[in-house]
Amino acid sequence: MRSGQCDVHCPVCGRLVDRLANEHATQFAEVKHALFDDRFRRAEPVVTRAIERGELPADTDPAELLGTGV
Repeated sequence: MRSGQCDVHCPVCGRLVDRLANEHATQFAEVKHALFDDRFRRAEPVVTRAIERGELPADTDPAELLGTGV
């Protein structure tokens, strides 16, 4: 680490990150939810194509399959 830089392993920065995370937990949860919703939405066509190619069972539910990875 260069002089003047900090990361979460530094005691001061670690406490700051913890405090920010605790104070903004609701906002972080909303952002995380939106991010995963977007990722799952984008991945569903990949699963659908795999079903069409016979690589996954025909009765596979793309949303359910992707949700198991969370």
